[in-house]
Amino acid sequence: MEILRSLIPLPSSVITVGNFDGLHRGHLLILEKARDKALGSGLPLVVITFWPHPAEVLRGKAILIQTLNQRLNGLREFARFTFLLPFEEYSQLPPMAFLRIIKENLRPRALLVGEEFRFGREREGDVKLLRHAASLWGFEAKALRNLQEGKGKISSSRIRALLMEGKVWEASLLLSRPYSVEGVRTKGQGRGRRIGFPTLNFKPLNDIVPEGVFAGLLKYRGKLIPAAVYSGRKPTFEGKEKIVEVHLLFPAEDLPPGASAEILLLEKVRGEKKFQGAEDLKRAITKDVERIKGFFKGGRI
Repeated sequence: MEILRSLIPLPSSVITVGNFDGLHRGHLLILEKARDKALGSGLPLVVITFWPHPAEVLRGKAILIQTLNQRLNGLREFARFTFLLPFEEYSQLPPMAFLRIIKENLRPRALLVGEEFRFGREREGDVKLLRHAASLWGFEAKALRNLQEGKGKISSSRIRALLMEGKVWEASLLLSRPYSVEGVRTKGQGRGRRIGFPTLNFKPLNDIVPEGVFAGLLKYRGKLIPAAVYSGRKPTFEGKEKIVEVHLLFPAEDLPPGASAEILLLEKVRGEKKFQGAEDLKRAITKDVERIKGFFKGGRI
């Protein structure tokens, strides 16, 4: 996949456009349909996405499910080209001007979006206008209906709310995979090792880092290692900065400081708690680890 920050001319293509934060099951359906259309037409699949996220520009703040790196890595499975375009510039265009730029540069055979797709200045463009442009310019426009799960549609906002409540299992059902926190290895103070539970410490890069203790996996260099994961500010030791600590359940290669890895949160064991001291904390961690080992043997926590 080529990642480009401006449009380049293509002889023809199949296109999908969206923010794709989280790459949840609804996004994956659109991407899979677009990939199938591209393969059937013998054309490259082009994904158009934006940075910064529209919420950051329009509301001054965006709380995202994924880092930009995670989003782009997820798109690699589908796209031949991903155009990461500046939202401020393209959001100021009249809707038909936005579509005309796409038509003239990428020559779409088909353009697939979600049914709530909006584009252009003041979000004036919608699926109806897209279909009108497609009929004028001779390409197929298809809008896919939102997927439903339980009591509502699968959406990034619904997943964000679940994650902020620590409901990682429920979020994983909408994502179609465990929630993953991208982190950079940092040097800890060795407290875990002194009480018998050595940890790898990470500075999390995601906006949403649920607090508590979790059954999890450390993903590094393509390997997945079962782990007990703590996320929080270490109130027992009067910590202030949020960190992620990973206690591996099986021996594995060490990660050097500065190494990047992903921590997958599978199920929550308990919430954040302040203990009276190191001995109380050690007893709690012992129970946590036993429960997490049980999870990996096939039981729910």
